[in-house]
Amino acid sequence: MGNFHRIQWIDGAIKEKRYPCIKTISEQFEISDRQAYRDIEYMKYSLGAPIEYSAKEKGYLYTDSTFTLPSFFISEEEKAALKFLSVQYSKIKEESSQNLARLFSRLSGQDDEIISQISIPFYQFSVGNAKNFSTVQSAISQDKKLDMSYVNYQGIFQQRTVSPYKIFKNGDRYYFVGYCHLKQDLRVFRLDRAGSMAVREEKRYKCPYYDPEKYVDDMTYFEYIRPYKCTIEFCEEMDEQNIKFKVTSRNGKRYVIEFFSSHDLLGWLFTVSSKFKIIEPVWLKEKLKQKIKKIYSMNEGEPL
Repeated sequence: MGNFHRIQWIDGAIKEKRYPCIKTISEQFEISDRQAYRDIEYMKYSLGAPIEYSAKEKGYLYTDSTFTLPSFFISEEEKAALKFLSVQYSKIKEESSQNLARLFSRLSGQDDEIISQISIPFYQFSVGNAKNFSTVQSAISQDKKLDMSYVNYQGIFQQRTVSPYKIFKNGDRYYFVGYCHLKQDLRVFRLDRAGSMAVREEKRYKCPYYDPEKYVDDMTYFEYIRPYKCTIEFCEEMDEQNIKFKVTSRNGKRYVIEFFSSHDLLGWLFTVSSKFKIIEPVWLKEKLKQKIKKIYSMNEGEPL
């Protein structure tokens, strides 16, 4: 049963002076207390209901007896769809599309600006995408983990727990990047391949080597290349949260690190406070030597 029926019941109970409370609402519809409270908040802030809790009556009442529910209101599922569409249209740099984005944003409860008399361009829409988009966005804004069912590119179904970081699009498809706790690594997920989703009441893991600049709208391609591996020995033990690359194993002060760009890795190594030694590969050691020679010659005023 949707929140439309619950809100009608709450409205009727208040008008009949039965003073419904969170417990009676949750028991009536077999929902959580949290969901019942969200229905009360929706009535108050989205529908403008003059609803207040009465300590005397131990339940909710209207402070204005003339209030009536509007002839229609937007369900949570519809609000998720509107939020999704507002983001899609906001990316079209054309006035009517921007106006429509603001209208969808207002209707979903994100914006108070009134927009009217606009032309509507066509945009493909998926209800599944909209629900997933809203759930991922909610997890990101709340700094929470996400539980979901997911079908990968091989058609294999799995349950995943993900710490989501960013939503982006490529063409007409939406993706999000996050740390997959099953694979223990960064992964990119297609929204339309995800099934059921739920925000988990657990704080997100902050992956130290996540770079938001690598996940932008309309990337020309996704290239899943194999990372390089190197073994580096530091003079002191390092906090892995401060290492901006994936650590695959360690032995004392020796760390096996995965990386895609030697330029990024060497640049980071020059910023660490601990002395270090590259054990392998040899080609990375040679690159380090070349970089040091180049810095030295610049400071000596010699031509490069």
